[in-house]
Amino acid sequence: MTSKESLARTFVETKAFQWDVSKPFVLASGVKSEYYVDCRRFLSDPANCSLIAEAAYSLVASLGITAVGGLVLGAVPLSTSLAIIAHQISGGKEHWRTFMIRKEPKGYGLGNLIEGDLRRGDRTLVVDDVLTSGKSIVRAIESIAQSNLDVKVDHVLVLVDRQEQNGRQQLEREHGVTVHSVLTLEELKAAQIALRP
Repeated sequence: MTSKESLARTFVETKAFQWDVSKPFVLASGVKSEYYVDCRRFLSDPANCSLIAEAAYSLVASLGITAVGGLVLGAVPLSTSLAIIAHQISGGKEHWRTFMIRKEPKGYGLGNLIEGDLRRGDRTLVVDDVLTSGKSIVRAIESIAQSNLDVKVDHVLVLVDRQEQNGRQQLEREHGVTVHSVLTLEELKAAQIALRP
């Protein structure tokens, strides 16, 4: 069994991936689907955070990243875990600062939209838990562009690409980013089929 197959299997075993033809799930977009991917459940376990971050790091280690983050809430555990693993695996050579983008600026304090440590000229990796339409990733990219920090986003990392609504294709075509996915819906489906009695 490959490491990807093992990771997909863990998704199924923890019920972070559910497949129910008889009772469709309503997604954030309002679209109904027979598949539900619950990355928050998966990333609630520190062992799973390490597994997914190691797999993600292998995909993006060579990109020269200096900062990693995305929209709250989905991006937070992934970006934090990834930054820690990058630091550990590289023996401290990789020092990826993290940031998070609020849905709207705070109404108190500094009124920030972007929290954390995103700096002028950073080579930024935007992350998200699940890619369907790509709207939340577009929102993150646009928020960064409006920050006046002269930060360009060339790469996006998602934990699971649902391979629906042409999310990956639209992001790459309309926003000029390269999308990296740790797992795909097809890999999760194959894992569930393999585990059936």
